[in-house]
Amino acid sequence: MHNRILPLLLLHRSIFIIFILWIFITFASLDNIPWFSDYYDVWRAEQISILILASTGFLLLPKRILLLHSKIILFTTSIALCYFLAYFLGIQNTTSFLTISLNILLIISITYFAITFTLDFQWYEKTLSLVAFMPIPAVIYFFTGIIIQFFDPTYTDHGHNHFQNIRYFNDALLPALLILWLRPSFLAQPKYNKIITTLSILYLYIFLSDGARAIMLAFALAFTTILIFDYSRKSTIKIPLIYLIYAVLAFYSLDFLSSTINGGTSLDNHELVRSSSSGRLDLYMYSLQSFIDNPTSGFGVANFTLPDNPAFYGQGHPHNIILMWLSEMGILGVILTLLLCFASLKLFLIRKHLSVWGWVGIFMLLANGMLSGALIYPFSQMLTLLLITYVYAQYQQTQSVIQLSDSTYKYTLVAILCSKAMLIFAIPILIITTYWIYPYLINTPLNYQDIILDDTLIYRARGPSTWQANPIMNFPKE
Repeated sequence: MHNRILPLLLLHRSIFIIFILWIFITFASLDNIPWFSDYYDVWRAEQISILILASTGFLLLPKRILLLHSKIILFTTSIALCYFLAYFLGIQNTTSFLTISLNILLIISITYFAITFTLDFQWYEKTLSLVAFMPIPAVIYFFTGIIIQFFDPTYTDHGHNHFQNIRYFNDALLPALLILWLRPSFLAQPKYNKIITTLSILYLYIFLSDGARAIMLAFALAFTTILIFDYSRKSTIKIPLIYLIYAVLAFYSLDFLSSTINGGTSLDNHELVRSSSSGRLDLYMYSLQSFIDNPTSGFGVANFTLPDNPAFYGQGHPHNIILMWLSEMGILGVILTLLLCFASLKLFLIRKHLSVWGWVGIFMLLANGMLSGALIYPFSQMLTLLLITYVYAQYQQTQSVIQLSDSTYKYTLVAILCSKAMLIFAIPILIITTYWIYPYLINTPLNYQDIILDDTLIYRARGPSTWQANPIMNFPKE
C-alpha cells in the first residue's frame, strides 16, 4: 500500500512543493505582494491559494485510496461538518462565511496531505526535512540586528523582518524546531548533528529573546510529560535539554557582553518572566462570559468583538483555540472541543507507536494554541498542519492494512462523499467572499480612530483573526 504510486503523483508532489516553497518565501520575507497593505493578509491569501490546490488534490484522490484511511477521514469529516453547520446555525455574513469555508478547506487538507504523505512517504519525508532549515534567512536577519546593537545600543529594528508581530514568527518557528528534532529522512544521519545543534540553540535563543512565555511553558510541559508518561524513553529529552541550557548561557552571555561594552545598556530583549498576563485573563473571562450569554451560536465564526476597553486593544481573538470555538460558535464549539479531547486521548494512547517528539510535539503545539493565536495565524496554522500530517504518515508506516467491517465501510464512504460535497460547496464561497472583503484589506486605516463603519463594514478588530485588523462585514447589498 505504502509504495503504491498514485496516477496523479506529479500533481500531488507539485502541490506539496508549492506548499514548501511558500514556507521558505515567507520565512525569508520575500512575499512582497503589493495588492495587500499587511503581510499577515498576504499570508492568508497565499494560504487560501494552497488550500484550494490541496482541496482539488483531495477531490481527485480515488475512493480505494481514501477507504484505507477511514479513521482520519471520519474524524476530519466530523470537524468539517461542525463548520458546515455553522453556515446555517451561526451568524451569517461575509466574514463568517469566508472563515467557515477556510476552515473546511484547512481541515480536509490535513486529510489530503496525511494520505499523500503516507502513499509517497520517502519523497515527502525528504522534502519535509528541508523545512527545518527554512527559518535560516529570518534567523540571519535577527542576529544581524543583535550584532548591530553592540555598536549602536539605540538600534531596535532587530525583529523578524515581515513578521511585524514577533508572535507570528515564534509560533511558526516552533513547528520548524520540532521537525528538526524529529530528524526526518537524511537528518537522521550523524553527520548533521552539528548543524542540528547549532540551529536548535539559535532557535531557542530567539524564543528567549522574544520572551515567548507560552512556548517556553510548552517546553517545560513537554519535558515533564515525557518523564511521567514516556519514562522508558526519557533519554530523548537529554539532548534538547542541553540545547536549551546552551541557549540560556548564550542569551545571558551576550546580554552581559552588550552591557559591558555599552556602559550598562543591555540588548533589546523582551522579558520572559512578567508579572502580568498581558490581558490574557481578562480576555479569557470575557470570552467565557460571551459563551455563557450566547451558548447557541456565539458571536459567529470570526465575528469575535470586544468592548472599547484599553485592556483589549490589539486583540482580535481570545488567544485560546477552545475559547474561540465556544465564544464564536456556541454549541458547535462544544462539539469541536469534545472532538479535540477525543483526538488528544487517541494520540496519548498510541504514543508508544510514535516518536517521542512526534506525539509530544503535537501536544506542545496544542498547549501553545491554548495560550496564543498559533492555531489561528495562517503561517503557523500551516506549519502545524505539516507536523500533524508527518506524524500520521510515520504512524501509518508501522500499521498493516485492516479489512473494514461493512458498517465502517459504509460510514467511511458517506464521510468521503460528505467531505467532497462540502469542498465543492465551500471553495466557490471562499473565493467569492474573499473578493467581497478584499477592498477592506487594501484600505486599512493606520489609526483605529479613522475607521468608518457603514452598512457593510460593521466592526473592525484591533488585532488579527482571519485577517489583520479583521473586518467584520455584512453581505454586500449589490
